[in-house]
Amino acid sequence: MKQMNTNLLKSFHQLAEAGKLSGIFADVNGDQYHRELPGVSKTDIEYASWSLANMVARKNREETDSDALMIGKLLHSRIELHKNLEEYRKLFVAKPKFTGSGARAASEEWELAYKGHTILTEAQEADIESMFAGVIANPQSRAIVEADGKYEETIFWTDRDSGVLCKCRPDKRVPDFLGQPLIADWKTIGQFSKRNIQDAIADHHYHVSAAFTIDGLKAVGIDPGPYVFVFIEKGEPNRVLCVPANDIDVELGRRKYKKVLMQIAEAQKTGVWPGFADIGMHDWVRQREMEALA
Repeated sequence: MKQMNTNLLKSFHQLAEAGKLSGIFADVNGDQYHRELPGVSKTDIEYASWSLANMVARKNREETDSDALMIGKLLHSRIELHKNLEEYRKLFVAKPKFTGSGARAASEEWELAYKGHTILTEAQEADIESMFAGVIANPQSRAIVEADGKYEETIFWTDRDSGVLCKCRPDKRVPDFLGQPLIADWKTIGQFSKRNIQDAIADHHYHVSAAFTIDGLKAVGIDPGPYVFVFIEKGEPNRVLCVPANDIDVELGRRKYKKVLMQIAEAQKTGVWPGFADIGMHDWVRQREMEALA
């Protein structure tokens, strides 16, 4: 990971401590955003919804990306660099299979030659290229990809209700898409069905992401326009569906993140980060047990 300039990082934290960190910043990579910069992200909110101690624990430990998360990041980069495949190849490369006598030495020599790259398997590269082809084959998602826009900007603002410093990082912001602004959020999904998409929105708090990003952009004076999930099927035939965030879902996501931010604000004041989570059996299981014991 490329480390952020020490003076620049210090200035971010000084502005945050003074309550003056606000605006849109480019050239901040994902690791810097998550690990080095101040502010509460949507991922933090997701962890805090389990317990505030859970959020703190995540921030204090190094995490290794799962295979699924890694594929998602690589697909994001493939989309972002679709006009500059040469630049993409400078960052990511698939390792060929070495066989026969001398395979070990050849493998080590290859790894030395591509030191600094993110190494993929040939299967991973094939999956990414197949999903990217699916995105380009869909007229709506292709238009979003090809539209002039900003990828993965870092946005800081202070939530008006809680006073908590927040940050978000939309996948793509298109200032003018057919006459209006638009936010695109790439999402990979397994089996392609309406039920699975609905479950993904709820289970992964995508509606919270939409509300959080919309409000963050508005806080820094940017009209976000529609927030569109671009669902990309992981396996063949790699279907793609563009789904504008539902207004009711977005409002529910807003209420959820606002509630968590108030809890974080209280913890910041008291220094107490509760670690108990209120989780029990499913309601239908509880009802069955009560009926069985009646």
